[in-house]
Amino acid sequence: MKLFLRNAIKSIILFALLALVAVNVSYAQLNNVGKFIASGKADANILAKEYLSPVGKGFGAGLNTGWFTTAKPHKKLGFDVTVSGGLAFVPTTDQSFDAAKLNLQRLQYDTNSPEMSPTLAGAKQSGSTFNIVDQGYNLGSVTMPKGTGYSFVPSPMFKVGIGLIHDTEIMIRYLPQVNIKNYGKMNLYGFGIKHGLNQWIPGGKLLPVNLSVMFGYTDFKASSDLSVNPQTDANTSNQYDGSTWQGQQVKTETKAYTVNALVGKSLPIIAVYAGVGIESSKMTVATPGNYPITVPDPTQTNPNHKKIDKLSDPVDINIKGANTFHAIVGARLRFLIFSLSASYTMANYSIANVGVGISFR
Repeated sequence: MKLFLRNAIKSIILFALLALVAVNVSYAQLNNVGKFIASGKADANILAKEYLSPVGKGFGAGLNTGWFTTAKPHKKLGFDVTVSGGLAFVPTTDQSFDAAKLNLQRLQYDTNSPEMSPTLAGAKQSGSTFNIVDQGYNLGSVTMPKGTGYSFVPSPMFKVGIGLIHDTEIMIRYLPQVNIKNYGKMNLYGFGIKHGLNQWIPGGKLLPVNLSVMFGYTDFKASSDLSVNPQTDANTSNQYDGSTWQGQQVKTETKAYTVNALVGKSLPIIAVYAGVGIESSKMTVATPGNYPITVPDPTQTNPNHKKIDKLSDPVDINIKGANTFHAIVGARLRFLIFSLSASYTMANYSIANVGVGISFR
Protein backbone atom coordinates (compact mmCIF):
# COMPACT_ATOMS: atom_id res chain seq x y z
CA MET A 1 0.00 0.00 0.00
CA LYS A 2 2.83 2.41 0.88
CA LEU A 3 4.55 1.67 -2.45
CA PHE A 4 1.29 2.21 -4.33
CA LEU A 5 0.66 5.52 -2.57
CA ARG A 6 4.24 6.67 -3.18
CA ASN A 7 3.99 5.90 -6.91
CA ALA A 8 0.60 7.62 -7.08
CA ILE A 9 2.02 10.79 -5.53
CA LYS A 10 5.03 10.70 -7.87
CA SER A 11 2.67 10.43 -10.85
CA ILE A 12 0.64 13.41 -9.66
CA ILE A 13 3.75 15.55 -9.15
CA LEU A 14 5.14 14.60 -12.58
CA PHE A 15 1.83 15.42 -14.25
CA ALA A 16 1.74 18.79 -12.46
CA LEU A 17 5.26 19.67 -13.62
CA LEU A 18 4.50 18.72 -17.23
CA ALA A 19 1.33 20.82 -17.22
CA LEU A 20 3.19 23.76 -15.70
CA VAL A 21 5.95 23.64 -18.32
CA ALA A 22 3.39 23.35 -21.14
CA VAL A 23 1.52 26.48 -20.14
CA ASN A 24 4.75 28.44 -19.62
CA VAL A 25 6.00 27.51 -23.09
CA SER A 26 2.72 28.86 -24.46
CA TYR A 27 2.90 32.02 -22.38
CA ALA A 28 6.50 32.63 -23.45
CA GLN A 29 5.07 33.53 -26.86
CA LEU A 30 3.45 36.57 -25.22
CA ASN A 31 6.89 38.21 -25.39
CA ASN A 32 6.16 38.75 -29.09
CA VAL A 33 3.97 41.65 -28.03
CA GLY A 34 7.18 43.69 -27.75
CA LYS A 35 7.60 43.53 -31.51
CA PHE A 36 4.38 45.47 -32.06
CA ILE A 37 5.27 48.52 -29.98
CA ALA A 38 7.35 50.15 -32.74
CA SER A 39 4.11 50.74 -34.62
CA GLY A 40 2.75 53.12 -31.95
CA LYS A 41 0.21 52.69 -29.18
CA ALA A 42 -2.99 52.44 -31.25
CA ASP A 43 -1.63 50.02 -33.85
CA ALA A 44 0.27 47.95 -31.27
CA ASN A 45 -2.98 47.26 -29.42
CA ILE A 46 -4.71 46.17 -32.63
CA LEU A 47 -1.87 43.82 -33.64
CA ALA A 48 -1.51 42.40 -30.13
CA LYS A 49 -5.22 41.61 -29.91
CA GLU A 50 -5.29 39.93 -33.34
CA TYR A 51 -2.22 37.81 -32.61
CA LEU A 52 -3.01 36.84 -29.00
CA SER A 53 -6.78 36.40 -29.30
CA PRO A 54 -6.73 32.54 -29.41
CA VAL A 55 -4.66 32.40 -26.21
CA GLY A 56 -7.10 34.62 -24.34
CA LYS A 57 -10.12 32.66 -25.54
CA GLY A 58 -8.57 29.21 -25.21
CA PHE A 59 -6.94 29.71 -21.84
CA GLY A 60 -10.12 31.17 -20.37
CA ALA A 61 -12.06 28.18 -21.67
CA GLY A 62 -9.52 25.80 -20.17
CA LEU A 63 -9.70 27.42 -16.74
CA ASN A 64 -13.43 26.69 -16.69
CA THR A 65 -12.81 22.93 -16.88
CA GLY A 66 -11.20 20.45 -14.50
CA TRP A 67 -13.41 21.40 -11.57
CA PHE A 68 -15.03 18.00 -11.02
CA THR A 69 -14.60 14.32 -11.84
CA THR A 70 -18.05 13.14 -10.69
CA ALA A 71 -21.54 14.59 -10.41
CA LYS A 72 -21.81 13.44 -6.79
CA PRO A 73 -20.23 15.69 -4.12
CA HIS A 74 -17.88 14.16 -1.57
CA LYS A 75 -19.37 12.74 1.59
CA LYS A 76 -18.70 14.64 4.81
CA LEU A 77 -14.91 14.97 5.30
CA GLY A 78 -14.25 13.18 2.03
CA PHE A 79 -11.63 14.83 -0.14
CA ASP A 80 -9.64 14.68 -3.35
CA VAL A 81 -6.40 16.21 -4.58
CA THR A 82 -6.41 16.36 -8.36
CA VAL A 83 -3.97 17.69 -10.95
CA SER A 84 -5.32 17.99 -14.47
CA GLY A 85 -4.39 19.49 -17.79
CA GLY A 86 -6.69 20.83 -20.46
CA LEU A 87 -6.26 21.47 -24.17
CA ALA A 88 -8.57 24.03 -25.77
CA PHE A 89 -8.85 23.49 -29.52
CA VAL A 90 -8.63 26.69 -31.57
CA PRO A 91 -11.10 26.90 -34.49
CA THR A 92 -9.62 27.34 -37.96
CA THR A 93 -11.12 30.83 -38.21
CA ASP A 94 -9.01 31.97 -35.23
CA GLN A 95 -5.72 30.56 -36.51
CA SER A 96 -5.09 33.51 -38.85
CA PHE A 97 -6.35 37.03 -39.60
CA ASP A 98 -6.58 39.24 -42.69
CA ALA A 99 -3.80 41.82 -42.35
CA ALA A 100 -5.04 43.90 -45.29
CA LYS A 101 -8.37 44.61 -43.58
CA LEU A 102 -7.03 46.04 -40.32
CA ASN A 103 -7.87 49.67 -39.56
CA LEU A 104 -4.36 50.95 -38.71
CA GLN A 105 -2.91 54.44 -38.27
CA ARG A 106 0.89 54.43 -38.72
CA LEU A 107 1.09 51.07 -40.43
CA GLN A 108 0.52 50.28 -44.08
CA TYR A 109 0.13 46.67 -45.18
CA ASP A 110 2.96 45.54 -47.49
CA THR A 111 1.26 43.83 -50.45
CA ASN A 112 4.41 41.78 -51.08
CA SER A 113 3.87 39.90 -47.81
CA PRO A 114 1.20 37.27 -46.94
CA GLU A 115 -2.27 38.74 -46.56
CA MET A 116 -3.39 36.06 -44.09
CA SER A 117 -1.11 36.27 -41.06
CA PRO A 118 -0.98 33.48 -38.42
CA THR A 119 -2.14 34.12 -34.88
CA LEU A 120 -0.18 32.66 -31.99
CA ALA A 121 -2.14 29.40 -32.45
CA GLY A 122 -1.61 29.45 -36.22
CA ALA A 123 0.89 27.92 -38.61
CA LYS A 124 4.60 28.25 -37.95
CA GLN A 125 5.19 30.42 -40.99
CA SER A 126 6.05 34.04 -41.76
CA GLY A 127 3.45 36.66 -40.92
CA SER A 128 2.43 39.82 -42.72
CA THR A 129 4.68 42.88 -42.96
CA PHE A 130 3.59 46.47 -42.35
CA ASN A 131 5.53 49.61 -43.27
CA ILE A 132 5.70 52.29 -40.57
CA VAL A 133 4.73 55.61 -42.15
CA ASP A 134 4.51 58.82 -40.08
CA GLN A 135 3.99 62.31 -41.59
CA GLY A 136 4.97 60.90 -44.96
CA TYR A 137 8.25 59.43 -43.68
CA ASN A 138 8.98 55.71 -43.95
CA LEU A 139 10.40 54.73 -40.56
CA GLY A 140 10.92 51.02 -41.09
CA SER A 141 8.64 48.01 -40.88
CA VAL A 142 6.97 45.56 -38.51
CA THR A 143 6.66 41.88 -39.40
CA MET A 144 4.14 39.76 -37.52
CA PRO A 145 5.70 36.81 -35.64
CA LYS A 146 5.10 33.22 -36.66
CA GLY A 147 2.48 31.07 -35.02
CA THR A 148 3.46 28.23 -32.70
CA GLY A 149 2.29 25.58 -35.14
CA TYR A 150 -0.06 24.19 -32.48
CA SER A 151 -3.80 24.83 -32.80
CA PHE A 152 -4.52 24.31 -29.12
CA VAL A 153 -3.97 26.17 -25.85
CA PRO A 154 -2.86 24.26 -22.71
CA SER A 155 -4.12 24.99 -19.20
CA PRO A 156 -2.89 23.30 -15.99
CA MET A 157 -5.15 22.75 -12.98
CA PHE A 158 -4.58 21.89 -9.33
CA LYS A 159 -7.65 21.34 -7.18
CA VAL A 160 -8.54 20.21 -3.68
CA GLY A 161 -12.14 19.19 -2.95
CA ILE A 162 -13.52 18.71 0.57
CA GLY A 163 -16.93 17.34 1.53
CA LEU A 164 -19.08 19.24 4.02
CA ILE A 165 -22.57 18.72 5.44
CA HIS A 166 -25.79 18.58 3.41
CA ASP A 167 -24.18 16.99 0.35
CA THR A 168 -22.01 20.04 -0.27
CA GLU A 169 -18.41 20.13 -1.47
CA ILE A 170 -16.06 23.10 -1.57
CA MET A 171 -13.22 23.20 -4.09
CA ILE A 172 -10.02 25.21 -3.96
CA ARG A 173 -7.42 25.90 -6.62
CA TYR A 174 -4.09 27.39 -5.65
CA LEU A 175 -0.65 27.75 -7.18
CA PRO A 176 1.80 30.05 -5.36
CA GLN A 177 3.90 32.34 -7.50
CA VAL A 178 6.58 30.36 -9.28
CA ASN A 179 9.37 31.68 -11.46
CA ILE A 180 10.52 29.47 -14.31
CA LYS A 181 13.77 30.61 -15.89
CA ASN A 182 13.43 32.09 -19.39
CA TYR A 183 9.62 32.07 -19.15
CA GLY A 184 8.51 34.29 -16.27
CA LYS A 185 6.29 34.24 -13.20
CA MET A 186 2.83 32.78 -12.74
CA ASN A 187 0.31 32.11 -9.99
CA LEU A 188 -3.28 30.87 -9.77
CA TYR A 189 -6.12 30.75 -7.28
CA GLY A 190 -9.78 29.83 -7.46
CA PHE A 191 -12.71 28.49 -5.51
CA GLY A 192 -15.83 26.50 -6.29
CA ILE A 193 -18.80 24.79 -4.70
CA LYS A 194 -20.82 21.70 -5.69
CA HIS A 195 -24.18 20.89 -4.13
CA GLY A 196 -26.27 17.73 -4.44
CA LEU A 197 -29.92 18.19 -5.47
CA ASN A 198 -31.35 14.74 -4.76
CA GLN A 199 -32.02 15.69 -1.14
CA TRP A 200 -34.40 18.44 -2.23
CA ILE A 201 -36.43 16.32 -4.66
CA PRO A 202 -39.32 14.18 -3.28
CA GLY A 203 -38.07 10.62 -3.57
CA GLY A 204 -34.72 11.95 -4.77
CA LYS A 205 -32.71 9.49 -2.70
CA LEU A 206 -34.31 6.65 -4.66
CA LEU A 207 -33.19 8.02 -8.02
CA PRO A 208 -30.55 5.89 -9.78
CA VAL A 209 -28.48 8.97 -10.63
CA ASN A 210 -26.94 11.89 -8.77
CA LEU A 211 -28.05 15.44 -9.62
CA SER A 212 -25.97 18.48 -8.65
CA VAL A 213 -25.06 22.04 -9.51
CA MET A 214 -21.67 23.73 -9.21
CA PHE A 215 -20.03 27.12 -9.51
CA GLY A 216 -16.34 27.86 -10.08
CA TYR A 217 -14.14 30.95 -10.31
CA THR A 218 -10.45 31.05 -11.30
CA ASP A 219 -7.90 33.86 -11.49
CA PHE A 220 -4.58 33.24 -13.27
CA LYS A 221 -1.74 35.78 -13.49
CA ALA A 222 1.50 35.62 -15.45
CA SER A 223 4.28 38.08 -16.18
CA SER A 224 7.53 38.12 -18.12
CA ASP A 225 10.30 40.64 -18.70
CA LEU A 226 10.58 42.44 -22.03
CA SER A 227 13.60 44.05 -23.68
CA VAL A 228 12.64 46.60 -26.33
CA ASN A 229 15.64 48.81 -27.18
CA PRO A 230 15.74 52.06 -29.19
CA GLN A 231 16.81 52.20 -32.82
CA THR A 232 20.45 53.24 -33.17
CA ASP A 233 21.91 54.74 -36.34
CA ALA A 234 23.56 57.95 -37.53
CA ASN A 235 20.24 59.53 -38.56
CA THR A 236 18.44 58.86 -35.25
CA SER A 237 18.91 61.02 -32.15
CA ASN A 238 18.12 59.75 -28.65
CA GLN A 239 17.77 62.00 -25.61
CA TYR A 240 17.06 59.13 -23.20
CA ASP A 241 19.60 57.09 -21.24
CA GLY A 242 19.43 53.34 -20.92
CA SER A 243 17.73 53.39 -17.52
CA THR A 244 14.59 54.80 -19.17
CA TRP A 245 13.80 51.40 -20.67
CA GLN A 246 14.33 49.33 -17.54
CA GLY A 247 11.40 47.52 -15.97
CA GLN A 248 9.65 46.59 -19.23
CA GLN A 249 7.19 43.72 -18.75
CA VAL A 250 4.24 41.95 -20.25
CA LYS A 251 1.58 41.10 -17.67
CA THR A 252 -1.56 39.05 -18.15
CA GLU A 253 -4.49 38.15 -15.97
CA THR A 254 -7.26 35.72 -16.87
CA LYS A 255 -10.50 35.50 -14.90
CA ALA A 256 -12.96 32.70 -15.60
CA TYR A 257 -16.42 31.82 -14.24
CA THR A 258 -18.58 28.76 -14.83
CA VAL A 259 -21.91 27.32 -13.60
CA ASN A 260 -22.92 23.72 -14.40
CA ALA A 261 -25.88 21.39 -13.90
CA LEU A 262 -24.70 17.76 -13.66
CA VAL A 263 -26.16 14.28 -13.74
CA GLY A 264 -24.11 11.16 -13.13
CA LYS A 265 -23.66 7.75 -11.58
CA SER A 266 -20.86 6.79 -9.18
CA LEU A 267 -19.91 3.13 -8.77
CA PRO A 268 -17.02 1.68 -6.72
CA ILE A 269 -14.55 1.76 -9.64
CA ILE A 270 -16.05 3.98 -12.31
CA ALA A 271 -18.07 7.19 -12.25
CA VAL A 272 -19.65 8.78 -15.32
CA TYR A 273 -21.38 12.13 -15.69
CA ALA A 274 -22.75 14.64 -18.17
CA GLY A 275 -23.94 18.19 -17.89
CA VAL A 276 -24.65 21.57 -19.40
CA GLY A 277 -23.47 24.96 -18.28
CA ILE A 278 -22.66 28.57 -18.95
CA GLU A 279 -19.31 30.31 -18.67
CA SER A 280 -17.43 33.52 -19.26
CA SER A 281 -13.79 34.57 -19.21
CA LYS A 282 -11.58 37.54 -19.94
CA MET A 283 -7.83 37.93 -20.38
CA THR A 284 -6.12 41.30 -19.94
CA VAL A 285 -2.69 41.94 -21.47
CA ALA A 286 -0.64 44.99 -20.48
CA THR A 287 2.93 46.20 -20.98
CA PRO A 288 3.89 48.42 -18.02
CA GLY A 289 7.05 50.47 -18.42
CA ASN A 290 8.60 52.88 -20.91
CA TYR A 291 9.29 51.86 -24.50
CA PRO A 292 11.20 53.56 -27.35
CA ILE A 293 9.47 54.51 -30.59
CA THR A 294 11.06 56.08 -33.67
CA VAL A 295 9.34 59.22 -34.98
CA PRO A 296 10.19 61.90 -37.59
CA ASP A 297 12.26 64.89 -36.47
CA PRO A 298 11.24 67.79 -38.77
CA THR A 299 13.36 70.27 -36.77
CA GLN A 300 16.50 68.90 -38.42
CA THR A 301 17.73 70.03 -41.84
CA ASN A 302 18.28 66.41 -42.88
CA PRO A 303 14.87 65.16 -44.12
CA ASN A 304 15.85 61.60 -43.19
CA HIS A 305 16.58 62.51 -39.59
CA LYS A 306 14.57 60.75 -36.87
CA LYS A 307 14.40 60.80 -33.10
CA ILE A 308 13.47 58.43 -30.29
CA ASP A 309 10.29 59.20 -28.40
CA LYS A 310 8.94 57.47 -25.29
CA LEU A 311 5.74 55.45 -24.98
CA SER A 312 4.51 54.59 -21.49
CA ASP A 313 2.37 51.49 -20.90
CA PRO A 314 1.58 51.14 -24.63
CA VAL A 315 -0.40 47.87 -24.74
CA ASP A 316 -3.58 47.41 -22.72
CA ILE A 317 -6.10 45.00 -24.24
CA ASN A 318 -8.98 42.76 -23.14
CA ILE A 319 -9.74 39.45 -24.82
CA LYS A 320 -13.18 38.09 -23.97
CA GLY A 321 -13.81 34.36 -24.01
CA ALA A 322 -15.52 32.74 -26.99
CA ASN A 323 -17.54 30.25 -24.93
CA THR A 324 -20.90 30.96 -23.33
CA PHE A 325 -22.99 27.75 -23.35
CA HIS A 326 -21.34 24.34 -23.24
CA ALA A 327 -22.04 20.64 -22.76
CA ILE A 328 -19.72 18.27 -20.96
CA VAL A 329 -19.22 14.51 -20.58
CA GLY A 330 -16.67 12.77 -18.40
CA ALA A 331 -15.61 9.72 -16.44
CA ARG A 332 -13.37 8.76 -13.55
CA LEU A 333 -11.65 5.49 -12.73
CA ARG A 334 -10.60 4.86 -9.13
CA PHE A 335 -8.19 2.20 -7.89
CA LEU A 336 -8.20 2.20 -4.07
CA ILE A 337 -7.64 5.95 -3.53
CA PHE A 338 -5.78 6.68 -6.79
CA SER A 339 -7.95 8.11 -9.58
CA LEU A 340 -7.71 8.82 -13.31
CA SER A 341 -10.20 11.16 -14.95
CA ALA A 342 -11.07 12.54 -18.37
CA SER A 343 -13.68 14.93 -19.74
CA TYR A 344 -14.62 16.65 -22.96
CA THR A 345 -16.36 20.03 -23.12
CA MET A 346 -18.22 20.88 -26.33
CA ALA A 347 -18.30 24.62 -27.11
CA ASN A 348 -16.88 27.18 -29.56
CA TYR A 349 -13.49 26.36 -28.07
CA SER A 350 -13.88 22.67 -27.15
CA ILE A 351 -11.63 21.31 -24.42
CA ALA A 352 -10.22 17.88 -23.62
CA ASN A 353 -9.12 17.47 -20.02
CA VAL A 354 -7.31 14.61 -18.27
CA GLY A 355 -6.27 14.34 -14.66
CA VAL A 356 -4.73 12.20 -11.94
CA GLY A 357 -5.38 12.43 -8.23
CA ILE A 358 -6.05 10.93 -4.85
CA SER A 359 -9.71 10.61 -3.80
CA PHE A 360 -11.36 9.43 -0.59
CA ARG A 361 -15.11 9.13 0.20
